[in-house]
Amino acid sequence: MDGGGVQRRRRAASLMLLLVLGAACGSPSDSAPPARTASEEARSRRELHLVAGHDRPGEPCMDVTASATDPLIVSRESFFMPACLVVSAGQSLIVRNEGNALHNLTVDGTWFGMDVPPGEEIHVPSLSRLVGANPGTYTFSCTYHSAAGMVGRVIVR
Repeated sequence: MDGGGVQRRRRAASLMLLLVLGAACGSPSDSAPPARTASEEARSRRELHLVAGHDRPGEPCMDVTASATDPLIVSRESFFMPACLVVSAGQSLIVRNEGNALHNLTVDGTWFGMDVPPGEEIHVPSLSRLVGANPGTYTFSCTYHSAAGMVGRVIVR
């Protein structure tokens, strides 16, 4: 037998061993995600709609006045998403903390301020209860992280 044939077989065996080990060591993320409930699916669609238009410098606020569901603001480590919303006075807001730190939502010029622990969400009452007969632009912030830029605005119509 020639030495070249033995080397080719060894290389082929080594390659097959690497392929088998690689397949066996695949990450859990390679598997299909677990099925979601109808409620989770609806929330996901709402989040994707809102996140896709989150406020960026120079871009207009996201208008959710025609939304059939309460708009969602997600808080993470040092930002809100979206950071700007246009809402009707009768709408409420949902704020979900997807970060690891304690956040809160305080709406300037109103009585509202509430902590949002990690992994939890709060419901901001009808904005007409917060602003009364004073539609306009209101700044909201996390008082713990506003110095890091965790601020946004809501335009109430």
